[in-house]
Amino acid sequence: MLAPVSIAALLIVWGTYVTQSTERPRATSLTRVLWSLNGIGIALALYVFMADALHALPQGLESTSKVLPTYFNWPLFSVALVLMTAPAVDMGWPGRSSPGATAASIGSERTDVEARG
Repeated sequence: MLAPVSIAALLIVWGTYVTQSTERPRATSLTRVLWSLNGIGIALALYVFMADALHALPQGLESTSKVLPTYFNWPLFSVALVLMTAPAVDMGWPGRSSPGATAASIGSERTDVEARG
């Protein structure tokens, strides 16, 4: 019960931050790595939730519907949750984005430079 709640809390906090923030962090070479870690975390979390059913799959599709979980792999889920938070932590990290570096201000800076040149 706690595992899905922790994922929901992560989504609420991250979604609130992203939709309410006026700053837009700049993409760096690290951005792709962080989003890859996020994807790995999502896959790991999905595996943790589905592990018992996946292990029952060789006995037939019918057997997967009768499987009851016996053990929840908290260590692996904890790793998955940390990996899923990588982009959110990076976005909220102090000094990650320069103040006022929104998409609109970056676009207007470009226009000013083009007008002078």
